[in-house]
Amino acid sequence: MSMTLTDVQSIAVDVAREQDDRLVVVGAVPAAGESAYTELVLTIRGCQDDPCVLVIGVSRDASELSIRNAVAEHLREHLHTHRRASVTAPQSS
Repeated sequence: MSMTLTDVQSIAVDVAREQDDRLVVVGAVPAAGESAYTELVLTIRGCQDDPCVLVIGVSRDASELSIRNAVAEHLREHLHTHRRASVTAPQSS
């Protein structure tokens, strides 16, 4: 049985809090049709350097652990890339 959108969104909120308190889960959006594919939309509070929005695709048919791991991995990668981009971005006067 598939998890609900609320379940998947709650998992994402927990994982986001563990990664960085600036991460905000905006929502969980189902794919069209009967698919269990869901997109989680997150943003970084106070973000000034794009990309500030992240979309992570997960299957609601997966286990909670699989969803947690997928979300955590994508967030770590995004935050690492985002921080690196912020450090190398030219400073405006």
